[in-house]
Amino acid sequence: MLLPLTIVGYVMGLVATSNSMRYGGVFFMAAGIYPSVPSILCILPNNTAGLTKQSVVTALQLMIANCAGFIATFIYTADQKPHYRKGHSIALAFVCLAWVMLATNVIYCAWENKARATGRRDSNITKYETLVRNGKTSAPIGDRAPDFKLTL
Repeated sequence: MLLPLTIVGYVMGLVATSNSMRYGGVFFMAAGIYPSVPSILCILPNNTAGLTKQSVVTALQLMIANCAGFIATFIYTADQKPHYRKGHSIALAFVCLAWVMLATNVIYCAWENKARATGRRDSNITKYETLVRNGKTSAPIGDRAPDFKLTL
């Protein structure tokens, strides 16, 4: 992920003493954000089995991501110009949060893949078969299957 470039760009925008430094920060922001969007949008569908479930998680992810535009109208206000320190600080906090959450997700996926490889998730099949037998579900086991590998 290139989110650290975005963090550098926002920090440059916050500490800049000249417009040329702020302008350089914008390039760092763009260089980090634009390539990260497709990568982030691929994480959930790649780690979800079943077309319906993939469609729902993708829609929810896009819905939550589009809330950023709504939030931006309130954090970047005209009274902050020309430096927009409050807006940049809040955006920087969200980018840092995203980076931490992505790192946590990668660590979790690696841990879960190791658990599946060592057989600690084999009981999922028995639990699933019991649910099917009792008529509690007709859905496929999907991403809970012990042989389903999470993408890092």
